[in-house]
Amino acid sequence: MPVSLTKYYISQSLVSSPITTNTQFPSDLPSKVPSTAVSDESSTMPSLLCHDMIDFHSPINNLTCQDHAGTDCTAWRYLGLNTSQLQDLINSCPESCQIDCGTFAEFSIPVNFRISNVGGFVDASTKTLLEQTSQEFLENFVSTSDVSFVFKLQLVELTSQALVQTGLSRNRNLAVTDNMRDRQRSLVDEGESENFSGEQDNIATLDVSILFDGFTIGLNSDYDVSELLIRGIDTKEYTEQLQRVHDFFATASASSASEMMNPTLSLGSEDEISNDSSRTTLVVSIMIPIILVAFFLGILLFHRNRLDGQR
Repeated sequence: MPVSLTKYYISQSLVSSPITTNTQFPSDLPSKVPSTAVSDESSTMPSLLCHDMIDFHSPINNLTCQDHAGTDCTAWRYLGLNTSQLQDLINSCPESCQIDCGTFAEFSIPVNFRISNVGGFVDASTKTLLEQTSQEFLENFVSTSDVSFVFKLQLVELTSQALVQTGLSRNRNLAVTDNMRDRQRSLVDEGESENFSGEQDNIATLDVSILFDGFTIGLNSDYDVSELLIRGIDTKEYTEQLQRVHDFFATASASSASEMMNPTLSLGSEDEISNDSSRTTLVVSIMIPIILVAFFLGILLFHRNRLDGQR
């Protein structure tokens, strides 16, 4: 058989019957039949769908992805990037930022909770302190609870507060009205402070709503951001931190919305309620005989006048 025909048959045999064992030297051409085995080691190169975009340019000095290599990309928010621009940077430059694609997520979540034992509504100065304390404490609380993901708060803003109850710290003359309970006070006009009676020992309970804006990187789907925030608010450390920032919160106590579903409004001590009930019973027992006597006297006078008229 000629040499050329021998080479032809050998080559045809190799094409129709792929080799199932490892070869010493890799082929220049891809295998006709793809491998079904799973690699034990992860790839050191990004996939075609997760790589730096060569046409990306940051709003800051028109920087490219390569300009961000070796930096903490999340820290560029301190240099002027807002959350959307930061997300664009991380999604466009996953290699330079060393952050997996699709792991960046924004959130904007309102959280409702209760602050008890304060002197009235939160005014402009205490509003700022409440927001700053909440941001610093809760960001640190969540970040240290689980280091497997990045958690950052961009904006924390008190959006509303509602008066639940008010009264004296000596637990007397506690007044609760439907108007006060249902009243909502918007924080559009900052700079106004409001107390209830001007007494030093006047205390109040407020339901507040705070908006938390931020982002996470690599957060597991099993986690819920609002649950993480509420968990932090319910810690005694959050209340203690709040008490240290201002005298307004010196005796305050914070609790999450889960404990606010069925609020119990105290209307006084048991002795006071019992005394009020006894007084009511006494008044009723006196008034009933008087009303009955007056009724019968009225009937007698009516009949006497009628008889006099007939005569």
